Amino acid sequence: MKMIRNWLNKLRPAAPLPLTPAQATQSGAEVVSCAANSMDLQPALSAIMQRIENVSASLNGRPLVVLIGENHELPAHKILQTLLLTKLHGQRPDKIACGMEISGNKLGQIVSCIENKNLTSAEKREISTQDPSGQKALSAYLAYINPLSAPVARHTQLAFCRSSKIPTRFTDAADNSAEDLDSEDPVTGAIMKAHPPGWRDNDKGTEGTGAYDLKIRNLVMTAEAQKHIQETGAQLYIQQAGVAHILGSKIHKAAYKDSLQARFKQAGFDTLSVIVTSKDFDLKDIPAFELPTDLSDCLFIGNIDEKRVRGYDGDEGEYIKALLKKSQADLQIFDYNTEPKTRNELQEYVDTQARHWIKPRPTL
Repeated sequence: MKMIRNWLNKLRPAAPLPLTPAQATQSGAEVVSCAANSMDLQPALSAIMQRIENVSASLNGRPLVVLIGENHELPAHKILQTLLLTKLHGQRPDKIACGMEISGNKLGQIVSCIENKNLTSAEKREISTQDPSGQKALSAYLAYINPLSAPVARHTQLAFCRSSKIPTRFTDAADNSAEDLDSEDPVTGAIMKAHPPGWRDNDKGTEGTGAYDLKIRNLVMTAEAQKHIQETGAQLYIQQAGVAHILGSKIHKAAYKDSLQARFKQAGFDTLSVIVTSKDFDLKDIPAFELPTDLSDCLFIGNIDEKRVRGYDGDEGEYIKALLKKSQADLQIFDYNTEPKTRNELQEYVDTQARHWIKPRPTL
């Protein structure tokens, strides 16, 4: 058996080489460093806005998909995204929409718990499809979900989308109670059926996420975003996701061909990929192998402040205030530690509405 395993291992492709800043620049990517002041988000924000303006001007009205990769645990990454949304919403309030890397059945999961009903996967999905603006999903998430990573920054972003009425969709694949892909979900299950796993697809990354999971999730996010763009008529679509989704990942053994950028391009969309890193352009997880030789539609931003937050550690809100001060920016911070009344009011609203969001089952 050991000899067979060794033989199979020899058949596996060699580990892809990492992408370096020099390679990125030589391949046409724009590289921006915030090393002069890692707490000042304005240079990064200005670079992203300028690239969006330049690219949009050449599209003759075609929609542009902006893929923004982040480290989930770094509040600075989420706050940069939110400041970008404030700028874009101010410029073109009726032309933007947003996709979030949150499971597409999240609203149905929350409603199922509130109403103590064992809703089927299809019923959970149906609740989400009846929420084209995303207002129900945003309200329910803010009321009941405590994200593990950078919770105040994430809530601040979702609260801004809610208050500004930016059409928002949770585009990620549906999951079940064990946080595995929900093959019974109509959207996720259909894509899993169309793309069954191969013999190498049970390899796991160090974070417990396999290449197959990333492949399916990227396919679902692309399909859901495409529907959202069609429904809203958005000229600019901001899709947020972990950096591993954007161009591929060595850790997760995920190739570029299954990345979000590749999938959106295959679907016929013009894209701008924004890769936000915090260490000195730490691109080691992005596989250089299989990347296109032309990366001119990529913008790499390095040296953003790398304070990590897992759970409510008590000072994330104050840290965000310091970020905003250094960046000469303003946001309404959404922090339940300092304003628990806000959550209570949201929970009361969602509780009273949840039963109306469930479509009655047909009588037999």
